[in-house]
Formats: sequence, structure tokens, C-alpha cells
Amino acid sequence: MIIIEKAASGSDNIALIVALIALVGVLANSIIGYINTNKSIKADVVSKARIGWIEKERAFLSEYISLSSNMYSYYSIWVRDGGEEEKFLNYCKEPVRFQNLKNLLLISLGPDDGKDDYNNEDFIKIIEELYDITRKNMVSNQRLDGLSKQQSMEKELTEFARNYFKNEWKKAKEGK
Repeated sequence: MIIIEKAASGSDNIALIVALIALVGVLANSIIGYINTNKSIKADVVSKARIGWIEKERAFLSEYISLSSNMYSYYSIWVRDGGEEEKFLNYCKEPVRFQNLKNLLLISLGPDDGKDDYNNEDFIKIIEELYDITRKNMVSNQRLDGLSKQQSMEKELTEFARNYFKNEWKKAKEGK
């Protein structure tokens, strides 16, 4: 303060004030630039991670629905080739993969606030319902009734997923 007071008393007081204002401006600009750069980097990283997650989930879900559609055929071939019906779910690779995909999907869909129309809890419920219906249909004598329910669930899951991932894509584009 003493230096400023002494300088202000001289003829160079305008130059000193201008220099101080410029210094404050440079410091403020540097700080704001640093903060904005960090926000931008973070938003970019989050967006790229979310987009990668969406792509991976779509692939898992596509395989999950395909396995659901074909599980009865895998079961029929297993039994035709002499496999024991009781061991099908535990030893044949398709139902094991089907269960693994279900688990991967459920694990990747953590809890959320449930406020969106297409939220994780509803997504999980549909995935589990399709899994249960598919398992029942594999060994059911009333295959045709169960098949229509299964196909309906597959369609519902597909439509729900399309909207869910569309919402997630929008969030990724917004950097949320």
C-alpha cells in the first residue's frame, strides 16, 4: 500500500493504475481460462466414456435378445443330441452366456433417481422379466402361449432400450 500511495502522488499515477488494472485483468483471465479448460476436459472425458458405455451396452443387449429368441432352438438341439434336460441350463454354453449377459446388463445399470421415463429400475425389471419368461419357455409344453409373451417382452425391451439409449446419448452430447 505504501508503494502505491507514493507512486500515486507522483506524475506516473495514471500509468501505475493502468498497469495494476492490466495485471488484475491478466490474472482473472488466466484463472477463468484454467477453470473453463478443466470443465471442458472433464465434460469431454465424461461424454466419451458415456458414449463408449452406450455402445458396449447395445452390443450386450443385442446378443441378450438374440439368445432369448433362439434359446428354445438351442434346448431342442441339446435334447435331440442326447443331452440331459436338467443339465442344459448349467452346462450348455448358450444359457450360460444368456445368464452372464443378464448379469452384465444388471450390474452396469446402477441405481438412479427414477425420474426419467426410461430409467434404470424399469430397464432392469424388463431384462429380468425376459430372462424368466425365456427360461420357462425353454422347457415348457405350452410353448406357443409362452412364445408370444416372450416375443412381446423382447419387443418391449428393444423399444425401451432404444429410448433409454437415445436419452443417454443426449446426455453425453450435453456433457452431463
